[in-house]
Amino acid sequence: MPGEGAAAPLLLPQQFVEPLPNAPVEIRALHYGLLSRSDIHRLSVLPCRRVIGAVKEYGVNDPRLGVCDRVSFCATCGLRSIDCVGHPGHIDLETPVFHLGFFTTILRICRTICKRCSHLLLDDAEIEYYKRRLSSTKLEPLQRAALVKTIQREAYKTRVCLKCGGLNGDVRRVRPLRLVHEKYRVEPRRGEESVEGVETFFDHELRAACAYNKVVEESKENVHEFLDPARVRQMFLAVPPDEVLLLG
Repeated sequence: MPGEGAAAPLLLPQQFVEPLPNAPVEIRALHYGLLSRSDIHRLSVLPCRRVIGAVKEYGVNDPRLGVCDRVSFCATCGLRSIDCVGHPGHIDLETPVFHLGFFTTILRICRTICKRCSHLLLDDAEIEYYKRRLSSTKLEPLQRAALVKTIQREAYKTRVCLKCGGLNGDVRRVRPLRLVHEKYRVEPRRGEESVEGVETFFDHELRAACAYNKVVEESKENVHEFLDPARVRQMFLAVPPDEVLLLG
């Protein structure tokens, strides 16, 4: 038996670690991205159907999402607010909406892809070249960001899609959170030597409107189409997977 002044035995850190037989021993890869609809539903503890702030069932302050005071207990984990970090809920939207935090990125991508076929507004040689550059592990973050801006700038110059022949104009932001595609604005860009292609597109797609009202033909530069969230979502879903890397 050790004496009164004897030192306590040294406990190594591994003595406090319980063995986990199914614990992973190697991280093979990390994937970055947004949660999918199924992932959000899997992680959520309840759907929020009430927008009022009162503590009511299926509201944004439902006790199953966590508690805000020090005396109540969380209805999901049974802990107080000091120990409960909260639990996620979800809201099922009836129609797609633009996320304010990603709106600038959405606008940039809309300017980079074809509004008809969703392909990048570059030719095949340029796409392969930029894919090789962006796939390099030696590329610094600032260099990558500069290269993505170059891709956006070159794609923006393309007026007629090199894949489907679709006409692409500028995409502008119109408050609040709306996008308009100035499809018929007469500005020669890369892919056309003159504005004759624009005239052809206009006559083909709006021929009936021009025949009914001559003012439409006279004001064709001001004709534009709205890109609502549902349309933009369809465009983004149709982007070829091998071209997503070039969008930044």
